[in-house]
Amino acid sequence: WIAEKLKQKTGAGIIMTGQHPSAFAGEVITKTDMVIQGDFLLPVLNFFRNGYPHYYKTICPYSTRNNINANILPFPEDDDISRFDYAVNGDPICRYREIQVYASRGCPYSCSYCVATNSHFGRPLWQPRNISNIIAELEYLFNKYEDAEGVFFDDEIHNANTLFNKALARAIIDAG
Repeated sequence: WIAEKLKQKTGAGIIMTGQHPSAFAGEVITKTDMVIQGDFLLPVLNFFRNGYPHYYKTICPYSTRNNINANILPFPEDDDISRFDYAVNGDPICRYREIQVYASRGCPYSCSYCVATNSHFGRPLWQPRNISNIIAELEYLFNKYEDAEGVFFDDEIHNANTLFNKALARAIIDAG
């Protein structure tokens, strides 16, 4: 109903992504203009770069071609909405002033109940970022937010690869 009201008020095209639209695309498409099942970053990027001439009532189905490589993604933009303020206010149970960071995307396992495997990617897929890229993001964040006391890795499964975590920990220590 929110999509319908928004479309009525603005006339804008509505694209829906995420868990519910991926699982129930046929239901959601009746209330919106386009549904992207699974990993939506690349299809949305292509939509905004190139348009989609016939997007009305279109379901963009799961496709491994839609899985974007985690290493080509830019750092999350936080010029207008501070990632630091969001983390501090968004997690009242943490006593430290920390910032959310992702070291990987997805999950290598195929648990029947898992959102990553069944909704986001349509299959087991775990993509670690390059460690040098993670370190560059951490340096950027600690230079920008001097009050930060740490980061928390909010990956879907941060402990998927022990060797990766050990290498990342060593790189963090070496970077100071």
